[in-house]
Amino acid sequence: MGWVLLGTSVALALSHSPWWWILAAGLLIWQANQWHFYHGRPWRKVHYPIMRAYALAAGVETTSANREGRSFDIRLAGGGLLKRLKPDWDDNRVSAFLEEQIHRCESLEDEQLIIQEFRRRNPQLGDSDEREVSELAKQLLNPPDNATIIQFIAAAMIEERYGVQHRAEYLFEVLNGRAN
Repeated sequence: MGWVLLGTSVALALSHSPWWWILAAGLLIWQANQWHFYHGRPWRKVHYPIMRAYALAAGVETTSANREGRSFDIRLAGGGLLKRLKPDWDDNRVSAFLEEQIHRCESLEDEQLIIQEFRRRNPQLGDSDEREVSELAKQLLNPPDNATIIQFIAAAMIEERYGVQHRAEYLFEVLNGRAN
């Protein structure tokens, strides 16, 4: 939509009034910022499409749960998400992958990854700061809620595509609240 508005304002600037260039410049800056935000870091390329796919899978699960008179089941929603992301996976592989990520989330196996990313970004900080990050990770990520489990699934997809370092970066951004 932004590109359409930008094109329209450029066309109006060329055909009618140079004042439209002000709007065109503002839209160009906004579009460049949006593009950089969604495509700047590798984890963003994976996170946002996964969150859109999860919204669809969660909607299907919510409707199904309401129709059947039961509560929302994150395993069914996560399974629906994985089937959308990996249509070639069979039910056993989806279930095993989902259980592995739930286990990783519940046991906070990625705590050292988060601390390593913290250390990489802040090399001057000491052991007490690392303990604070560790405690913060335990408070925010444990016990896991539905959003945290889905973010761990996204982290696994990021690791699969870009490597463990990007998984660490993503989990650090989750902890900071920037990956929502």
